[in-house]
Amino acid sequence: EQKRVIRMIPGLENAEFFRFGAIHRNTYINAPDVLSCDLDLKNNRGIYFAGQIIGVEGYVESVSMGLLAALSAVKKIKGEKYLIPPV
Repeated sequence: EQKRVIRMIPGLENAEFFRFGAIHRNTYINAPDVLSCDLDLKNNRGIYFAGQIIGVEGYVESVSMGLLAALSAVKKIKGEKYLIPPV
């Protein structure tokens, strides 16, 4: 199917292909609906999510959200109030 579609493009009618690509699809949860502000599940507190699964893109963003989730978990363990980071 990829060959047919690509060959429909003007100038690529006689294109040769080395290897066809695959569709890449990220799976994610609907974070605003299922996560609290400190990144744990609203209906099962103490289970935290971060990274691509919550809808962020990129390595830096994923690591940042992981750090935020970890800090949230530590605050909860210590019985401290969650602090919303500055925007």
